[in-house]
Amino acid sequence: MDADIEGVYELQTPLLLRAILTLGCVARVGFERSRRIRDRSAFELTDLDFLTTASHSYLNPSSCTYRRLFLYHSSSTSDGGGRGVWALFTFSKTNVVREEWRRENTNEDEDEEEKTPPLDATAIIWLVGRGADQETVSLKKLWEKYRQSPEDRCVWDVRYAKSEKKVRKQVSKAIVQATQLQSSANIMLAQTCESLGELMAQIPALSSLPVIPVPRNNSDNAYPTLGWQRFACEQMMQRATVCSEWWDERVSLALYAHIPAGNLGNDAIEDTADVFYCRLLKQSRHILWTSQGMFGSISFFCFFMTFFDLLTHELLKTHRYNSRFGWSRTG
Repeated sequence: MDADIEGVYELQTPLLLRAILTLGCVARVGFERSRRIRDRSAFELTDLDFLTTASHSYLNPSSCTYRRLFLYHSSSTSDGGGRGVWALFTFSKTNVVREEWRRENTNEDEDEEEKTPPLDATAIIWLVGRGADQETVSLKKLWEKYRQSPEDRCVWDVRYAKSEKKVRKQVSKAIVQATQLQSSANIMLAQTCESLGELMAQIPALSSLPVIPVPRNNSDNAYPTLGWQRFACEQMMQRATVCSEWWDERVSLALYAHIPAGNLGNDAIEDTADVFYCRLLKQSRHILWTSQGMFGSISFFCFFMTFFDLLTHELLKTHRYNSRFGWSRTG
């Protein structure tokens, strides 16, 4: 290095991005740190080793067992959020049971496309606002309309409330009741009109769970003046019946990209491309420089690159699912 240059530094590179680039989605304590058993200090990135998903499983039934829950919330925009719906779905089948069902019902010899296991769920629905109970909505008929398989089953518990504040307390209590007696781990998929930070602050019970934000669609909040109960429940039902497929695709993409499933944002393809590019730069001994806007704050240059095999089957399927299920890129 030139004697007149003090050093070269990365600018505005988030610590989370550095961790994802360095550790991927599976990591272990390095040999040197593991020898220091009495060391109680925080781990440094250099203390951990990146592991490839080709040799070490990630969220695989062979290494972990978990259940999924789905939390949904939409709220009317026309009257400042005076009307809304909350829903908590608990899916009884663990990932282990679902994987066993796939193996039993998919014929690998005939190169058959992998089937999705039927759902077995319980759901608590809260309709919020004045007059919420004045129109009865047949959730059973909506479920039958939007479910992915005739074998999908759900048991309903419909409740009414006049204010969001009361409902949030009930939702938090319901989450505790749904998770505290289970022997397996739980993963919460959350599709709400709030940001993740706002949601965690409003629902204290979520602090004990890994919460995966599901991209929301702003049109869910465009409530009509009349018949809003059916509209809200119909949008909720469409999202709930496909969230399992979305999760399966998200895990597949996480395996491919070596990015934790919870760190893939609304545009998972763009996030994957960014991380791949950053890793290539790091391997070529480049330093990183990120910016809040489209271009750098100091200077920029134009370049052309060809990514061979980047848009693989998993990336294309993820884009197809987001388009099909109506999830917004920008939220």
